[in-house]
Amino acid sequence: MKVAFRVDASLQAGSGHVMRCLTLADALAANGAQCHFISREIVGNLLALILQRGYVVDVLPAPTESTQVVVSAYYKNNSEVCNLYEGWIGIPWKKDAEQTRAIVEKLQPDWLVVDHYALDQRWEVALRPHFKKLMVIDDLADRVH
Repeated sequence: MKVAFRVDASLQAGSGHVMRCLTLADALAANGAQCHFISREIVGNLLALILQRGYVVDVLPAPTESTQVVVSAYYKNNSEVCNLYEGWIGIPWKKDAEQTRAIVEKLQPDWLVVDHYALDQRWEVALRPHFKKLMVIDDLADRVH
């Protein structure tokens, strides 16, 4: 079984998301699963810890000044209901979905585990053709999946 985790740690989001996913990955790996992480290079990340625990990590690029400007404009001009935590990802959710899709498309995981306040149903639908099953860890339960 192949499991991909889309999770970030940051100064804003903290480290709990990654720690939860590492605990789950350890249990799955002990039972023969191949676990793979997809995480963004943002301030406060735990990329080194994930690697130290023996997992493969595809690192999504750090937000740039131009993508952060786009996020600000996106909030001002977007007519959709915004997820309160979208700014925590550092880029628009659509751009994150594109970058993640490129990785997940190649991996074709049996499960995609998402533990991220900034990602919701829109992001999940964009990735849907590239995994078999979805697990969302959502301790807030304040957005649609």
